[in-house]
Amino acid sequence: MLRISKYLLETQTLGSNQVICLQMGVYDEGPRNTITDVKGIKVATVDPWRYMKEHHELNGVTFISIPSVTTRSVPAGGFILNGIGEMIGLTQVMECGWLESPIALTNTASLGDVYSSLFTQLATAKRVRQGDLIIPVVGETDNSFLSVVPHELYIDLKALYAYPPTYDKLVTDFKQGATGGGYGMMTFGFSGGTGSASRVVTIAGNTYTVGVLTQSNFGELEDLYLQGKAIGLELSRAKKKSKKKRKSSGSAIVVVATDAPLLPGDLTRLAKRAALGLGRAGSYAATDSGEIIIAFSVNRSLDGVDNEVLDNLFAMTMEATEESVFQAVFHATAIKGRNGHVAEAIPHPAIAQLLS
Repeated sequence: MLRISKYLLETQTLGSNQVICLQMGVYDEGPRNTITDVKGIKVATVDPWRYMKEHHELNGVTFISIPSVTTRSVPAGGFILNGIGEMIGLTQVMECGWLESPIALTNTASLGDVYSSLFTQLATAKRVRQGDLIIPVVGETDNSFLSVVPHELYIDLKALYAYPPTYDKLVTDFKQGATGGGYGMMTFGFSGGTGSASRVVTIAGNTYTVGVLTQSNFGELEDLYLQGKAIGLELSRAKKKSKKKRKSSGSAIVVVATDAPLLPGDLTRLAKRAALGLGRAGSYAATDSGEIIIAFSVNRSLDGVDNEVLDNLFAMTMEATEESVFQAVFHATAIKGRNGHVAEAIPHPAIAQLLS
């Protein structure tokens, strides 16, 4: 199997399996190495369950909660690298510089259902002041290669996002891979989905954390590079023909969180560095792909940081974004979809052998 770590270890032979750890950058990981290393962030990945095998209605949802969302907003920014995709609510975030809702990620066909359900829940929550209008942030990527258009969204949003958020699916330790909104997504021609990573740095006695969650759904096999090696190209030469996705469209949604006291403008700049992380992972933002990024801080002080800290945060965001893509792919299981389409799991032993 493959495991991602800040440490690059020698390949070890365990029976017939190879274990190799991949180094993604130079910064330390947080204790969980997920977006929930940023204090106050919780995540729920809710998978489809009714009729999934029979009808291939892959309607998962990922929720990212922010602290005290109904009492105070948090500073935020965003960046659209390529706009063939959608994130409802991002225009308001980029205009005003504030995020005032949880973030939900799902598939393209479920975008309206998730938005309507979350809007209703926010509007009826007792802690939302009467007369306030909250536009929830809901993003999507397209899993239609595997999934049919759903007839119904099998998610109880009222139970999932109650106030206060005590529902047991909102957790700090959550599943990655083919789960939540990333269910049925593909990356580099393999099963993809939900991935996350974090980075931590201490400067002048102050510790800063950046956490990233990516819904990854882009790229062909030949785009896959690891440790500077064209791993995807090598795999494609040996791969048998199958009913697999050939185009590199599909998109990626990236959510960046930090506890650094950044201004909205600096958070927009942070979001742009996540795009560099997608590029390092193998994305070139294809013509019909959407790469949309939102960044926010749980620190409402708006004190700002100096250039040294900001440069470190930029680099940490790029590293965590790159790793989050591979966390999604390495955790993902094989998915069977409509018309005989399949998303195979990435072959860990073959990649370990190529890297070694």
